[in-house]
Amino acid sequence: MGTFLYEAVLPNPKLDTPTPKKIVLATFGSLGDLYPYLSIARELKRRGHHPIVASAERHRKAVETANLEFAPMRPEWPAPDQMERAFAPVMDARGGTKYLFEKLILPQLRESYDDLLSLCRDADLLISHSLVPAAPLVAQTMGIAWISCVLSPIFLASRRDPPRLPIAPQIGDWPLVGKAWSRALLSLVQKRLLPTTQLIAALRVDLGLAPGAHPIFAGQHSPQRVLALFSPHFAAPQSDWPCQTRLTGFCFYNGEGELPDEVQSFLEDGAPPVVFTLGASSIHAARDFFEQSFEAIRSTPLRALFIVGDNSASLPNAPSKVSLVSYAPLSQLLPRTAALVQHGGAGTGALAWRAATPMLIVPQANDQPDNAVRFARTGAARVLWRHQYRANRVAQELQLLRGAAHYSHRAEVMRARIEKEDGAKAACDEVEEVLNGAR
Repeated sequence: MGTFLYEAVLPNPKLDTPTPKKIVLATFGSLGDLYPYLSIARELKRRGHHPIVASAERHRKAVETANLEFAPMRPEWPAPDQMERAFAPVMDARGGTKYLFEKLILPQLRESYDDLLSLCRDADLLISHSLVPAAPLVAQTMGIAWISCVLSPIFLASRRDPPRLPIAPQIGDWPLVGKAWSRALLSLVQKRLLPTTQLIAALRVDLGLAPGAHPIFAGQHSPQRVLALFSPHFAAPQSDWPCQTRLTGFCFYNGEGELPDEVQSFLEDGAPPVVFTLGASSIHAARDFFEQSFEAIRSTPLRALFIVGDNSASLPNAPSKVSLVSYAPLSQLLPRTAALVQHGGAGTGALAWRAATPMLIVPQANDQPDNAVRFARTGAARVLWRHQYRANRVAQELQLLRGAAHYSHRAEVMRARIEKEDGAKAACDEVEEVLNGAR
């Protein structure tokens, strides 16, 4: 592994206007996994290229609303009435990642490969997400130019800055030995996940490809370019990252639409509320989150707005000063709120930084604990581990976020820093360098 040399990636107006290229962007997951790719695709289209966003059919509307071309790529998400059953195990701290690959992604690996191979036959470049294990196989089979992306630092698996893994996230806080234990735990997790990837290894044999690196870790990274689609203020570059890694800054997507009328009315009817959201995946493993949250709001003078997806019918009775909505665009909502309670999504936290909104983060699984700790390091957020999430503690944390000027001040500092970045433009500059054959 080469030496990592970090240089801030900023838009380069001096790049020659390229010949239009067909670029396939392959992603899988929730809207948080889709939106950064929509941001990049729109910038590529603005530059005259032909981007195609390949993802599950459920994302067709969002892609086409962004005035982009959509192509279906399996695996498809479970049916709406199966979402809770399918996604609750994904939020298990011990086995969530293993379940995600074994039950939701890899059973349709061959179908995903076939879909992506067909799309890439006349493409000039493939851009892939960490949860599309078919992408490296297509790139290596076809010899097509390939850029891989990561949305959060945990996918770079640094041992110099070891991630907080959900199985024991507080280990990293231990004085002197925290990092050593975190490195050991990371090695253990990598070893335990390797049998999960046997379907990938078998498909590589069928395709005549040599054995590759660990598909969930080093094997997902392109040797040509790895784009870290987050800010250096979120994770500083490390010398053991792949040497072809470039930090771009967060890629914000601003096409979510306007605030619903009911949200507008609630915002205008009183003091700025606290917003509660668990994201599209975590909400299916909410457990007692809503019950404890409602009780916390009852004991404070705060108002609250909960983004609950399609779950409003199954929730306990909410206080009168609480509004329940199925969806609201956070980019429009957060600048008008007092604080945010969220699950540890990297994109959600980035939006809070951009809106200078203090956060209380309640991570559950996968990359969420690591993201939570990184947001909290800046002083603009606090972390409450899932087993600590009780009404009296939540009320205390919210009062602290609202009462201590430190958190608002740090949130403003982070907004000023984030405003200087343009992740989508920086990413597209890197795309055009790869297309132009830059080494």
